[in-house]
Amino acid sequence: MTGNLKDQNVPGRPVIVFDVNETLLDLDTLRPTFDRIFNDPAAMRLWFADLILYSEALTLAGVYVPFTNIGRGLGDHAVPMVTEPVRARAVML
Repeated sequence: MTGNLKDQNVPGRPVIVFDVNETLLDLDTLRPTFDRIFNDPAAMRLWFADLILYSEALTLAGVYVPFTNIGRGLGDHAVPMVTEPVRARAVML
């Protein structure tokens, strides 16, 4: 297989993919909420990175889960698990 699409059998129409994350979703508007809840400047970026990771994985697996449901679930579980060890290390120092 070469990098030239003319050499490949591509059925149907070409697909154009747009990356609209952080274009349509303004993360700066979420920062005060994350700061208030987690009191950790890294929490929002960790949450967003996991949000993209899980949404891509679910899409590739052929499983539809609304973006808001993934984000809510990660906020409830993933961010506290990642940020708590950081706080614990800071207290120990």
